[in-house]
Amino acid sequence: MRSIAIADSHAPPATNRLEVEWTFEATDLHEVEQWLRSKTDLASGSNVVDESSIDIVDSYFDTPDWRFFRSRHALRIRRSDATCEATLKSLEPSTGALSRRREITQALESADADGLAAADGPVAERVRAVAGSRPIRQLFAVRTRRHSFALRLPDGDCAMIALDDSQFLDTGGREIARTRRAEIEAVGEAESIALRAFADELCAACALTPAASSKFEFGLSAAELRPTEVPDFGPTSIDDTMDAGAVAQAVLRLQLAIYLANEPAARLGDDPDALHEMRVATRRLRAGLSFFADALPARGRRLRATLRWIGRALGAVRDLDVQIEQIEAWTPASESPETATLRAFAEALGARRRTARTRMLRVLDSRRAEQAAAAVAVILRRHPVLRSPATRLPIREFAAPRLVRLWRRIRKIADRLDRRSSPDAFHETRIRCKRLRYALEFVSEPYGHASRPLLRGLVEIQDLLGTMQDSRVAITQVLDVAASGRPRLGRDAARQLGGVVERYARRAARAPSRFAKTYRRLRGEPWKSFQRALRSNSEDIH
Repeated sequence: MRSIAIADSHAPPATNRLEVEWTFEATDLHEVEQWLRSKTDLASGSNVVDESSIDIVDSYFDTPDWRFFRSRHALRIRRSDATCEATLKSLEPSTGALSRRREITQALESADADGLAAADGPVAERVRAVAGSRPIRQLFAVRTRRHSFALRLPDGDCAMIALDDSQFLDTGGREIARTRRAEIEAVGEAESIALRAFADELCAACALTPAASSKFEFGLSAAELRPTEVPDFGPTSIDDTMDAGAVAQAVLRLQLAIYLANEPAARLGDDPDALHEMRVATRRLRAGLSFFADALPARGRRLRATLRWIGRALGAVRDLDVQIEQIEAWTPASESPETATLRAFAEALGARRRTARTRMLRVLDSRRAEQAAAAVAVILRRHPVLRSPATRLPIREFAAPRLVRLWRRIRKIADRLDRRSSPDAFHETRIRCKRLRYALEFVSEPYGHASRPLLRGLVEIQDLLGTMQDSRVAITQVLDVAASGRPRLGRDAARQLGGVVERYARRAARAPSRFAKTYRRLRGEPWKSFQRALRSNSEDIH
């Protein structure tokens, strides 16, 4: 899924680009420098021009719980002779000497974390979103003497060559390591054949070796810092020998880990998939607390309302992500009145997304949300309430009557559905199918192959009715934006947005007829086969 830009259009000048760079370790930078100076017309056809030398100090930061690292980014403030800037750089691994990393940079007035926190701009905005209430601490610094060369390639592309002699310093200013590196950075985002040829020639001529890590990764190792992903709450594996209390804890451990692992990237706002994963984990936590309620401490029941509150805040942003992506897919590539209308509509949705993100971040920063995550962690670190008989039941014995109950709740409403049924009835059916699906997934290992056909059918129904519900939400958004007068619509633009509503309406209208066939299939062998597996372990199932 595409990245979503969240930068304020009124922010100071900044860059958001893909950095394409080759990085080599060098034993002797003087030898590399002499080789470059002697070459104005290399065998590769490239031209090298001596530029300048500057001193750079890079300071790297993160929160105590490593939120930037867990969002797969490094946060850096760079100070040079006359400039100061903050950068968020993605942490994609390199391929040999070559790396491709997204880099977002903005100018700063002061080279410290407090100055960044108070600044405007795309980096500062993201830093506040990710850090929330957490302080930002310096990890280490890198003092570099950089000598630069400009490179012009035969195909017209340009690159910069940097020879870096770097000292790595701990927070007390003590040198802890040193590197000498040659870096070749493409000026654009393209990696040309000529540039690759030049990198190979430089590497061979000066006996260079590909750098094994980025400066950030090298600095973490030199400073003996060990970033943590998420806390280890205990084992998450499940088998049919476990009792209900142990399975409940394993389920919640896994979902809390997914929730926490995706939170930093969801806060950052550029990765819709992370937001989706975090939202789903919230739903699964609620479902786990509900399904295993009899095998968990009583406080688990009280957490479900808070998780629903968090999930709604995440869902408001997620729904807009989905709709923006759909509108962009429907927008013609050629310029036309329809293109202009759809772009204006996407911008209006983007403004709503920014508002929804502001609320989402307030929810995630709230004491209530932090206490909910901490309360789940407490449940996971303690053994379930042993005085509850349900806690000690074998998992299949515990699960069987509860799974049947969830199935009966589906049938109670789904058996009566037809093409004339209300959208709300279909939506409620989807919710009930989702509850059974999650419960089945929680205990899929103990039931093995018997649960898989039923799971596939439930996923199919959930996706089908999910498309119907998403279309309803989208139609409401279109009509709401049109009624708000932002953007202001002429007759032609209103007609074009009416076409968008019709597209969504047609998509939603297809669901009822497809549902009937899918549901009949689900009621057949998938359920009957699973019901036989249930009966083999419980004489009480009818």
